[in-house]
Amino acid sequence: MKLLKAEITGFGKFENQEFVFIEGNQLIFGENEAGKSTLYNFIKYLLFGFENGGKSNRDFKPLSSKRYGGTLWFQTEEYQEVVLTRYNNQVNGVKKNTPQVTISDTGETGTAELLDRLLGTLNKELFTNVFTFQQEQLNELKGLTSEELEKSLFSIASTGSQQLFEQKKNFLKTANALYTPKAKQKELNQKMMELTSLEQMIQEKVAHEEEFQQILESFEQTQKQTTEKQKEYDVLFKQKEELRKKYENLENYQAWVVASEKAKTVELLTNEDVRKLEMVQRQAQKFKEDKSHFNVERERALEKEVGGRTKEFEFYQANKLAIDELASQSLEVVKLSQHAKNVQENLAENQKILQNLSEKWGWNVSLPPTKLDVEKKIWLEEQQKRAQRLENDFTYDERHYATLEEQERSVNQKIKNLQADYPQITEPRSAQKSSGMPPVVPALVALVLAVLMFFLTASPTKFILPIIVLVCGVLGTLVLNQGKRSSIPENVARKFEDLLQRQKEYIKSIEECQENMSEIDEERQIIDDKMVEFVEETHLGRMDKVSTILHSSSDIELFHQKLVQVGNQQTEMQKVEQALSVFQQKLVLVKDWVPLQNKTVEEQFKAVDVFKERMTDKQLEQKDWNSADLTKRIQEVNDGQQKFLIEIQPILAQYKLENIAEIQAFLEKNKENMQTKEEEKRLRTLITGVFDLSEKVQTTTIEENYVKVASHLELLQKELNELNYQEANARSERDRVLGDGTLDDLYQKQANVKDEIKELAAVWTSQMALSQLMDDLINEMSDQTLPQLLENASNYFSILTKGRYREIVEEEEILHLIDEKGVDFRVLDVSTGTKDQLIMALRLGFISNQAKNLSPIIVDDGWLHYDSRRKEQLAQVLVEFGKKQQVIVLSSDEQMGNYYQEYQQTVVNL
Repeated sequence: MKLLKAEITGFGKFENQEFVFIEGNQLIFGENEAGKSTLYNFIKYLLFGFENGGKSNRDFKPLSSKRYGGTLWFQTEEYQEVVLTRYNNQVNGVKKNTPQVTISDTGETGTAELLDRLLGTLNKELFTNVFTFQQEQLNELKGLTSEELEKSLFSIASTGSQQLFEQKKNFLKTANALYTPKAKQKELNQKMMELTSLEQMIQEKVAHEEEFQQILESFEQTQKQTTEKQKEYDVLFKQKEELRKKYENLENYQAWVVASEKAKTVELLTNEDVRKLEMVQRQAQKFKEDKSHFNVERERALEKEVGGRTKEFEFYQANKLAIDELASQSLEVVKLSQHAKNVQENLAENQKILQNLSEKWGWNVSLPPTKLDVEKKIWLEEQQKRAQRLENDFTYDERHYATLEEQERSVNQKIKNLQADYPQITEPRSAQKSSGMPPVVPALVALVLAVLMFFLTASPTKFILPIIVLVCGVLGTLVLNQGKRSSIPENVARKFEDLLQRQKEYIKSIEECQENMSEIDEERQIIDDKMVEFVEETHLGRMDKVSTILHSSSDIELFHQKLVQVGNQQTEMQKVEQALSVFQQKLVLVKDWVPLQNKTVEEQFKAVDVFKERMTDKQLEQKDWNSADLTKRIQEVNDGQQKFLIEIQPILAQYKLENIAEIQAFLEKNKENMQTKEEEKRLRTLITGVFDLSEKVQTTTIEENYVKVASHLELLQKELNELNYQEANARSERDRVLGDGTLDDLYQKQANVKDEIKELAAVWTSQMALSQLMDDLINEMSDQTLPQLLENASNYFSILTKGRYREIVEEEEILHLIDEKGVDFRVLDVSTGTKDQLIMALRLGFISNQAKNLSPIIVDDGWLHYDSRRKEQLAQVLVEFGKKQQVIVLSSDEQMGNYYQEYQQTVVNL
């Protein structure tokens, strides 16, 4: 949100005053009492409502203006201009403190509901504690301990303000005021000690009152018996009520059984069957009436009374022009009726399409899916491309993972094979190396020694010693050969080491592949979460896949198209029905002479047309008919009747009727059958829930069981009355023993103290739980936003401190400062001014970390009580921050005004 203009009609010292705000950074300069706080409060009151003046709130009621309030122009991300007017008194019939909102872009108007929608998540607390910078917020930090200060700063870094921390501290303070372990002066501690003392006194008192114990046991036993008997009574009473309902509806059940059996045997004619038989009746009746009519006319003609006129004919003659006019409109009514039928058919077809789309995608006509504009389609296509890329990457990694696993298994098997062939291969290489002596050396040395001994030794040992030496030489050669055979060839050792190295590489690659697949899964989950949010916002129902939305976007367009068509067709139907109603009102003239009942407007006009033709024919008959003509007409009617009787024979045979006279009785029988069905349905409705209709009920036993249960219930009532009497006596006896008041008072005090402990414990528990909840909320918010926030805040803090500190870091919920040399400082070890700068940086970091510009930044004069160097650095930060968000500084500091002019920033003088 960006402020555009404020027009103050009457607020504090301002009357008919206008302020214009620019998009970026600006300074509103004025001396003390110039109205800076008044302007700020005007903005706050217009956005969030007027506050009553009092001890904690200043009263800004104007001195002379009758109107208390004004108008505020602001801009949102969705709309270029929104006009908000609010007064704290009734103006032009609008109640006090009621916002009047107009969106200039669209012309839409509204009150509080529209304002809340435009402000979104921005409320008064967020506006005051996060987007407004005031000296009072610093003063609240000065009285904190070192631990509280560190927690408060962590809360500011996590949530943009110390409000959650303050709430946590207040909850904890309230809890500790009630109870702490080993304390003696706290209220809950004292009540617990008092309860312990009372319980001890009661135990001592009861121990000496054996009579009381016996009476108490008797009372409790009686109470238990009464409770059990009451449960038994309640169960039996429920059974009695069920039997009573069955007993009262027994006649209905028996009647239903009869009606049900009867209904199974009857067959009903369809509406088409009834219409067909009634048509035969009417046609037969018409032949009869025509014959009678022509016979009467012939008699009259014979009596030369052809000129006689009926009342019906006289009515026609008197209103001939009007009746002819009605008859002439018949064609127009037919066209209008046909148009209504076509519109109704199209309306039903479109409603069916809407219903099918709603069932297919889970849409709602009252909350239709949002149309996909170009921006949404581009976003969906990007999500689809991203999802496809992730799917391709995952498929590649999955195949690569399977290949690596197979390669690793192969290498592992080769390693096992070498270990099986060379068990000592896992020993160090130095232990595997054999002596450098050739294996034949011992045998050669032994041979030389044996020859020398043969020639140099005396005869007794001449053969023995050489043989012994030769044997030793041979054994030494065998030993060396064995050692040579047991050593590992160099190429095998190199192969083994190569296999081990390849195994490590495969394992590392497998781990990397698993990590990549896990990251891809996380990215896909993010896309899925975004899609769930998108589907909920756009009301797309079961159209929850990107590909489905893009491929079936025509359904969305069709849904909106049909909604418009249905609305237009419903409007058209209303117009047609109104037009037909006008035509129908014209028929009042002929209602006594033309059969209009149970006919549509089209049929009524056709009946008028028939009436006109009949009267015209009658007029001709009066002029031209004679007895011969009438005799001929009678013969024609007789011939038509005979032909008709032949034609209806198949119809009579279809319903097994002998003649036309049986049709009326047949139709009457069908009505009786319909009544039987209706009666069965009515009776079934009455007894449903009382009887199990799926099983046959033994009606003869219902009355017996009802009488039996009622009798048993009456006996239980007597027993229950007796137990109640015994319980009353036991209670009276107990009260008598307690009559001296001593033990009674102790029990009463014990109960009172327990109630007080329960209330205090509930308060203590709730306050401790709320304190923990605030702590958990701060930690959760920090996990989500803190890394990016600290990165942004570090940038602003570096500017504020002129590069002395380059980074803000967090470790175990404690903030640390890293200076330009890399030295780590705790916040407690820096100056008060640096702490002020840190809070400013954290707040700005939190605001810049938000996805939307919810509100402009408003800096009150109190935050500018820095030395000249810090003021200049603050001005630099606000210049930098003003490039992406609106900043309004309210100040009376001339030096700050000079810095703004030096940096070519806007300065407005009050």
